[in-house]
Amino acid sequence: MPEPTSDLPADLLDLQCLSPQEVRILHEELGIASLGTLEAACNSGKVEALAGFGKKSAQKILDELDDRKRLSGRFLRADVAPVVEQIVGILRSHPDVTDAEVVGTYRRERETVDDLHFLVATTRPTDVTKFFTEIEDIQQVILQSNRKAAVRLKSGLPCDLRAVTPAEWPFALLHFTGSKEHLLEVASRALKQGLTLNEYHLAPVNGETWNDSTLTIKEEADIYGELGLSYIDPKLRENRGEFEAAETGEMIRASSNKTASEESSTITTPGSTPARC
Repeated sequence: MPEPTSDLPADLLDLQCLSPQEVRILHEELGIASLGTLEAACNSGKVEALAGFGKKSAQKILDELDDRKRLSGRFLRADVAPVVEQIVGILRSHPDVTDAEVVGTYRRERETVDDLHFLVATTRPTDVTKFFTEIEDIQQVILQSNRKAAVRLKSGLPCDLRAVTPAEWPFALLHFTGSKEHLLEVASRALKQGLTLNEYHLAPVNGETWNDSTLTIKEEADIYGELGLSYIDPKLRENRGEFEAAETGEMIRASSNKTASEESSTITTPGSTPARC
């Protein structure tokens, strides 16, 4: 099982040219915690001096950082919706994919996105990540590995895919949907119950005894249920009152007659009036 990455800088993990293991090396050996310090370390020669990196790796990092600066514009969610539906449909059509979903800010229904993140559950991750890089309308393949692939569409929109096992699916779906603030609160509540939650599993802390229900967790709702919460709609996951509502035991959802920005801060429960977070 891959190492959890919750302790690593999120900005560095988002770089397509770096694996989680490489991010850990940069973070632990050079103390790099931001894109700015990473760029400075590349320009000073510190990155290329690390074992396993070299000049080509450092230049590849600089190239991606330059691309990010050049293509820093955001895309309206409505404009990329057809592309999302097409890619999700293509991924779900693969015979070795058991689940596929778009995650990140798009799944949380933010009004704009600067990239798209996709997630699949499969027992043949390398085949699926390669399949992803062969989708039409791709301008550039940035990375293709066992569990991850990254591309840039002809529109300039960066897209990446992460492949997990079917058992990891609900945990990865929750983790990669975000938001960071929501995930921190979920993890905190798990910890108070003697559990640790990451993108791969829910497990007891320090070997504490626990009736392990990980094998029975098949979807996100099961994770919330294990922590004594009702399911929380992705568009509400900002830690702005959704947990307090979920403690009532009612499934909460965003009001359907609100705008996208209003939905992110409005919670309704069956039989109740909307509550502002």
